[in-house]
Amino acid sequence: MDKLKEVYQVSVSAQRLSMQQIPRLASGAVNSVGLAFTGLDAGNWAGLTYTAVFWRNEKEVHHVLTKAAAAGELTVQVAVVPAEVMAEQGAFWLGLMGTGEGFTITTEAIRLNVFQGAITT
Repeated sequence: MDKLKEVYQVSVSAQRLSMQQIPRLASGAVNSVGLAFTGLDAGNWAGLTYTAVFWRNEKEVHHVLTKAAAAGELTVQVAVVPAEVMAEQGAFWLGLMGTGEGFTITTEAIRLNVFQGAITT
């Protein structure tokens, strides 16, 4: 995670995702954009296994297990945005799920936009 150039914070509250800074993402990025999920240490989210879910269409869904990372005094869960959703301009969707023994919680999905980058397909 330490080689990521851009990490954006995503707050989780109950089943809602929110971002104070909406990223301006450029197509063609590979393993260089991360999302740090905060708010997972309380309520139903505490102690679960976290998976970020990314998709552009229902046929290509990417599940990315998060990894714990230190952010100052906080521990956050970070997921790298898959290259497949960053490959070309357009919108993609992001959600989060947490799983435990016989328990699953999910968030709403939020839409993020990818703008045309220097690398074209």
